[in-house]
Amino acid sequence: MQVMMKDKKRFLVAGLALPSITGVAVYWWTGNAAFAVAMALIPAGWEVIRLYITYEVGVQKFFLTILGRRLKAASLPTVYHEGKVASVLVPLLNSILDDGGTLVIMAGDGFSICAPDYSWPNDLQDFLRKGCEVFQYATSPTDEADRVFKKIKGEWPKSFHYRKLAEPSNIKDVDAKRLLVGLATLHPTYAFNDKGEKMLWIERYHPPQSTTANGCEFYGPEDLSINPEPFIAFQEIIDRAWSVTKSVHADETQSLA
Repeated sequence: MQVMMKDKKRFLVAGLALPSITGVAVYWWTGNAAFAVAMALIPAGWEVIRLYITYEVGVQKFFLTILGRRLKAASLPTVYHEGKVASVLVPLLNSILDDGGTLVIMAGDGFSICAPDYSWPNDLQDFLRKGCEVFQYATSPTDEADRVFKKIKGEWPKSFHYRKLAEPSNIKDVDAKRLLVGLATLHPTYAFNDKGEKMLWIERYHPPQSTTANGCEFYGPEDLSINPEPFIAFQEIIDRAWSVTKSVHADETQSLA
């Protein structure tokens, strides 16, 4: 979350008070003006660095960079306080799926696919028109969302795969149940193309009946070429969720594959 400018100014004034007080105290104690100024500049210099770290680049990325680990710093995700699939995610996806590829989407109640006056249904089918293969997962789609997903499946039977996950209440394994419960609001989406480019989008909290997710993270092709672990981890999470579902509803999932 960005800090308002007035908060930055207030923080700056408070932070620079210590160097000023330090300089006055040293001059009063020693009578040496040059020494007093030097002692004041040390905490003042640190304050400037601290403000730059806090508000401009972030602590982790700053220290990775000054240690000469620029490549590692570049693999940190871009963070969005809020994100909408239609306005934020679609342009990111277009950057690697213009010539086709594979798109894997996790949804909860599927509200974005049937929200009034929302472009995501058309955006999704645009990817299908480009030749993408789309795997659409949903943990608890509403009846309307389920109907829309099945309609798209009927129009694109070979390239659109609609996969409804099992209800957590039907799962005995504790870890598997916890996984499915978590995916109700934590929604990863990933994509890759024939060139080997990959991207990962993570919605840390996407509430029901909303097109807006909170705490979103984006890993682009450059990030994942440096550190592919986030992509692999969420790929395995989705595969695990589908494997659990197939073990519970084998007959039903065969028709949705």
